[in-house]
Amino acid sequence: MKNSGLKRHSVLVAGLILAVVLTVAPAKKANACFVPGLPCAITVAGNTWWATQPGLSSLMEQWLENVWFQNNILVDYWQNSIRPALMQMTGQLVAARVDMTGMVGGFFDARQILQTQLTLQRLQAEAIKDYTPGENLCRIGTGVRSLALSEEKAGTNAVALAEIAQNRQMGTRGGSADLGPLMDQQGRFRQFRYIYCDPADNGGLTKALCNVGANPVGDPTRFNKDINFTRTVDARPTLDLDFSDGQLKADEEDVIALGNNLYSHDVFQRMNDILFSKAAGNSANSLKFLDLRQIVATRSVAQNAYNTIVAKRARGAAGSAQFLRNVLREMGMSEEEARRYIGGATAAGSNGNTLGAANGEPSYHAQMEILASKLYQNPNFYVNLVDKPAEVARVQTAMKAIKSMNDNDYRKTQEDQEMLLSLILEMKIRKEQADVERNLQMLNQTRR
Repeated sequence: MKNSGLKRHSVLVAGLILAVVLTVAPAKKANACFVPGLPCAITVAGNTWWATQPGLSSLMEQWLENVWFQNNILVDYWQNSIRPALMQMTGQLVAARVDMTGMVGGFFDARQILQTQLTLQRLQAEAIKDYTPGENLCRIGTGVRSLALSEEKAGTNAVALAEIAQNRQMGTRGGSADLGPLMDQQGRFRQFRYIYCDPADNGGLTKALCNVGANPVGDPTRFNKDINFTRTVDARPTLDLDFSDGQLKADEEDVIALGNNLYSHDVFQRMNDILFSKAAGNSANSLKFLDLRQIVATRSVAQNAYNTIVAKRARGAAGSAQFLRNVLREMGMSEEEARRYIGGATAAGSNGNTLGAANGEPSYHAQMEILASKLYQNPNFYVNLVDKPAEVARVQTAMKAIKSMNDNDYRKTQEDQEMLLSLILEMKIRKEQADVERNLQMLNQTRR
């Protein structure tokens, strides 16, 4: 036990001495190594360190060099202690470095995933923001829901008004003037007495013409509507007109009566069918009938402008009435006022027409007036423009579309005016044209 303890003590002392020598003494290249790959013996001035120590015999030097140094320093201290410890430390460092590399890679992966998620969320938010319609676009979209069908109905009513006027002038059987101007005037005068006669006109003297006794109450809202364009048409955004339902309504009767007074006040005398028979042998009668048709065609061109104006104010299709009334209500109108303005009537169907709550659809003219004018008079429209750029661009596109429709209506009006001007010019030069034709005929007869 003492020898083993002494041996350990000696090994410890030798190890300490070796550590001091390794730290303090300058390292020199050894002359020889005992074991390849292991540290060589420490040399001082070309000799092993114990060779320079006094009092050591050659046997002790051999023992120190071959036994003690080999067994204790190289084997016990280096191979059994330091080298395994260094190998374990190297393994731990490598493992730590590998773990650190995995952690850094995990950080890179997490950052990439988070950036990808952020990009997707940002794009999703931008898509929701850009493709969510705003209030202004919804107003325009709901306001035009029935615009196309209302325009189609306006064209149908214009054709019906033109046909009514033509049948009256041509004396179509079953019409109001099929027997000639006398019957037409009697029917219109009777209509005036019962409907349009105002007892207060002409200083009250017109009262004698009015059928006040049989109709003491009457309907003052219809007085003089057969001659007053403003009250009958111009001040009414929507008229209760629909010539396809087979029912005669007050507004339909009013616009027809006004058209009869404005155009073709006097109809032609009806020509007997005998004049057109072959037995008559007179082709001049046929030429007169062609002249009559020419006059009717000229009048129809003039009356077409009136028919177009009236038809565009005819009751339109269902689908956007409530939305357009909401625009007016937001501007301060009550529900009753908005219904009266846009639908031309109150909910009860008063004011001389039959447009009630159930059939108060706005006309094409009323819809375009709100979409092209009234909508932009509301301050909320401009407040709602403080929105995302994509929504503002959509509203601008919708406004350009409305402007295109408005320009198309203006173009049609210009065409009607050009047609009327060309008709007036034709009437002005008709006399000169007849004189030129007459002179040409006389010249040809003279040459013969």
